[in-house]
Amino acid sequence: MHQLTPIRTYSAILTAFFVGLGAYASANNQDGLARSVIQVDLKSLKKGAWDKLYGGEWSQAIDDFTEAIRYDPDDWGSYRGRYTTYGIVGEWEKALHDANKAIELNPDHMNSFTERAHILQKLGEFDRALSDLNEAVSRFPEWSDVYSQRARVLIELEKCTLALENAKEASRLDPRDDHSNRLVAELVAAGPKCGALAEGEGTARNKNDFKP
Repeated sequence: MHQLTPIRTYSAILTAFFVGLGAYASANNQDGLARSVIQVDLKSLKKGAWDKLYGGEWSQAIDDFTEAIRYDPDDWGSYRGRYTTYGIVGEWEKALHDANKAIELNPDHMNSFTERAHILQKLGEFDRALSDLNEAVSRFPEWSDVYSQRARVLIELEKCTLALENAKEASRLDPRDDHSNRLVAELVAAGPKCGALAEGEGTARNKNDFKP
């Protein structure tokens, strides 16, 4: 039986080692390339979804955001894009589901609580909407739109004095905001009967469309 000399044995071991190392590196490179391609495709997919959203292609936007979520279920931005689209087409329950998920994944985004509050308003859940807006005020106390939105929710709850206080604070923070200024005037005129404003066509019901 032919036997390898120690030198040949050592050489054979080294050869096998480097062949195996090369195969491992090649496999890793291919895996890394695949991940890179997926990341590029996902970025393009999300950009396309937002483009379709802004372009009014809402059904296609929902499909693309859904596909992006399938690739990356932890991407809060895709949930936000989809709940925005659901809101535009009036599918409020689905919008709420995605808003909950987006906040779970990223509770520090500036608009998340106000947008979920808007969804809850559309569902008639004003107490829950108020809770979200209270949270938003605690996080972003200098953001005038939060006070304006909270004033509209308080009108729905017929808490007229608090609604006026919030409208005035929104106007103070942004004196050039005509919406807040008109809302203050309407609340002053309505007095303790501000609940009627929620049924009219005034400022309390304006600025209520769900837009990206």
